[in-house]
Amino acid sequence: MRTLLLSWVILGVVAPVFGQGIGPGATVPAVANLPGVGGSFWRSDLNVQNPGETAASFRVLLFPEIRGGQPQFEAMTSDSIAVPARGQVVLSNVVQTVFGLTDVKGAVSVISEGGNPLVVGSR
Repeated sequence: MRTLLLSWVILGVVAPVFGQGIGPGATVPAVANLPGVGGSFWRSDLNVQNPGETAASFRVLLFPEIRGGQPQFEAMTSDSIAVPARGQVVLSNVVQTVFGLTDVKGAVSVISEGGNPLVVGSR
């Protein structure tokens, strides 16, 4: 019983930090590159893993925050990004490093170019 309770506590604390899904595509509903309150800074990292036996490639689509009925920037698509067989790619601060944007927030979708299943996580 004690182990079960501890497991639920750990899941309740750790699980919300990471969004994760597997498939030929996945969406992360919130990503940002923004200053926060008290000197904090919000940034989003994206982790894409390829569980398959062959290399895969994917693109990242960035969708803007809608504020006052208007998008805050134009939607953008990354260049093709390769991920080796049974490997992973970590895109630290994805909004700035992949798209060159700062002081914005939005959502991203990861789309496998060949339909290969990918495991997508964010932090």
